[in-house]
Amino acid sequence: MNENKLKAMINWYLKDCEEKKKNKGLKDREERIQKFKQLTKEKIQSFTKEEMENFLKNIWGVRTEFKQQEEIINQNGLENFKKNLIDLMYGTEEIEKRWDRFLEQVKEFKEASMSELITILNPSNYAIFNGRAKDIFEFLEITDVPLNKTLKYAEYQKVINNVEKIRQQLEKESQELKTYLDVDNMFYLYHKNFLIKSSSGSQIQKVESQMDNKKTEKYYWLNTNPRIFTFFDKAIGFEQLFEGKNENGNLRDNFSNVKLFEKVFIYETGEKRILGIGKITKKSEDHSLTIKLIDSFEVPITLEELKSIKALEQAPFITSNMGTLKNITEEETKLILKLIQSKNELRDDSYSFEKLDKEVFLKKEECEKIYNILKEKKNIILEGAPGVGKTYIAKRLCYAIMRKKEEERLLNIQFHQSYAYEDFVLGYRPTKKGGFKLKSGPFIDFCEKARKDKKNEYFLIIDEINRGNISKIFGELLVLIENDKRDTYRVDLAYQGKNEDYKNFTIPSNLYIIGLMNTADRSLALMDFALRRRFAFYRINPLFEEEKFKTYAQNIPYLNDIIPFIKKLNDKIKDDESLGEGFMIGHSYFSNFKEKESQEEIKNKLELILEYEIEPMLKEYWYDEKDKLKDYTNLKSWIK
Repeated sequence: MNENKLKAMINWYLKDCEEKKKNKGLKDREERIQKFKQLTKEKIQSFTKEEMENFLKNIWGVRTEFKQQEEIINQNGLENFKKNLIDLMYGTEEIEKRWDRFLEQVKEFKEASMSELITILNPSNYAIFNGRAKDIFEFLEITDVPLNKTLKYAEYQKVINNVEKIRQQLEKESQELKTYLDVDNMFYLYHKNFLIKSSSGSQIQKVESQMDNKKTEKYYWLNTNPRIFTFFDKAIGFEQLFEGKNENGNLRDNFSNVKLFEKVFIYETGEKRILGIGKITKKSEDHSLTIKLIDSFEVPITLEELKSIKALEQAPFITSNMGTLKNITEEETKLILKLIQSKNELRDDSYSFEKLDKEVFLKKEECEKIYNILKEKKNIILEGAPGVGKTYIAKRLCYAIMRKKEEERLLNIQFHQSYAYEDFVLGYRPTKKGGFKLKSGPFIDFCEKARKDKKNEYFLIIDEINRGNISKIFGELLVLIENDKRDTYRVDLAYQGKNEDYKNFTIPSNLYIIGLMNTADRSLALMDFALRRRFAFYRINPLFEEEKFKTYAQNIPYLNDIIPFIKKLNDKIKDDESLGEGFMIGHSYFSNFKEKESQEEIKNKLELILEYEIEPMLKEYWYDEKDKLKDYTNLKSWIK
């Protein structure tokens, strides 16, 4: 076990993790323990199939191991499953025999659910060993427990021994009594904040923003003369070009050193104040920089306020206004940020999988599955019916992987019937002076951008990917997008130009492609096999049954009254041989309501959605089957 990593984890958990004070994990475990205490052999023996499914889902907590809770019951038989469960929970033989016997006789079970069950039964002696705990064990370099197979009890005992060492250390550092549930809670929070699965599913990467050794982002000091150009009173997103050389033709200080996406404090020399924060979004070969305004302050920071901080009063960027871009140390950056935050609320562009889970109705497990597929395959197509949130989910998944809303690392384009190789990759385009010039398309430019920044991920989102002629648009690059050919396989592009600039072209491994496909468009042909072989396909269905959507709908007047009608309509569409589930009505039509809106506003919006969005779509679905439309000619009457 790596003691340094363990110490860092415990230190973070005890000192820096505010979430532990409001975390529901421990409370959830404790509630389930109380429910278990109310169970008896007789109660379990009398369980109906529905009651057993409820036990699996809500008390035991088997949520992700099976596609459906009923699968475990169907595979093993209700009575056989109850018999083995009672033996495991209340048998008189030693736990080792009961554990191994249960794994042998009950199909599809792994140690995650086994350990959770016996830990809830006896939290003083047993420890939960789920996928999250395996990741932590790998991170802590614990080598005496196999992580890639279902554990026999003798191997599980090694898990308990290791967790006991961790519990003792946690108890020692906190000077409070700790249980195995406290260790599980620490694993949960540390995993959520700092660990993500790699593409292989077996390795763990530490997120660079780990708080133990987190480094402050690199900032520079940007002097701006308001008589020449200014960021004052400009909207967020405003961009300003700064030439790489001064009026004497000399390269400006630090212009060659800065990297894309590094930040600057924007200081106005005339008013002597910091009025905002910028980000370097473009860097040209002549070292010219484009700086985008990403935050402006209601209360600018004056030079006098900066000088009042003793550690800053003799800093070069304070004592001299000469030069455009000045270097700042990490400690100076922290002091300036602290002063800014004491007077302003900084715009937060950070993002995480936790934020993703809060902002989409898709289950967390589904988001993780899409992420793992994307990391492994590098190309994925999200397909689904209209209004299931494909674009919304795709963008936020990119943000979560990037750990921030870095729009410069995301390119969103849309295919259509007239879109061609020359629009997407490379082609001759007319010039203002007449004639033609070879010009690279957005894909080539984006590849080059990603290639120059290999430490970061870049994402190309192609909306309506099935509307374009893929072979025509990608051309010879279709072979290069395969995951095993990135950075290694080279081709000469169709156009070369005078200097043969486009020979031996490759696609960088840090570029990911997410295609979005509407499954309800009759005008589109099936995707060809060449494309299907290079992309993974993931279907997103309407999420009306998800708990997150149900919770949202409960707080919106009229919405809960309408959803049952929409679900019945979707059942009819799904069962229609000429349509199917790819034509169902998505939940996104109803996901933009706010709790602060009045009932009248919500009612009016719902009427417009039903009458002018849903009804016309149904008329298109059943345009030659009028009898199927008879119940759907006045949808707004559903609003009571």
